[in-house]
Amino acid sequence: MKILKQIAIVFLLCWLGEVISALLPFAFPGSIVAMLLLVACLSFSILRVEDISGVAGFLLANMAFFFIPAGVSILDSFAAIQNDLLPILLVIVLSTLITALVTGGSICLITRFQKRRIPR
Repeated sequence: MKILKQIAIVFLLCWLGEVISALLPFAFPGSIVAMLLLVACLSFSILRVEDISGVAGFLLANMAFFFIPAGVSILDSFAAIQNDLLPILLVIVLSTLITALVTGGSICLITRFQKRRIPR
């Protein structure tokens, strides 16, 4: 019964995200709205991590499974992107490197900031 409650919470947040996304006057993904709702619920203690930890752990452990449809779609439309394969791969590699560098730099800055704030 605990798992059903957790699944219901996750689906409810996903559904609310889609509803809010449909009501917005501009295009915005419902999944992003749902994640923002989840962050807000966790931040304001409306939900506790324990309320969704079982389902969240399962989804994270099986995340690779959710990328299969996207991979199949890319293979299915390979003929359409075949001529632009090199620029696409270059963008993927460069954006991955830039993301890793920015993330690492952000973590370094936050760590330095936190060390300065903690009195010794």
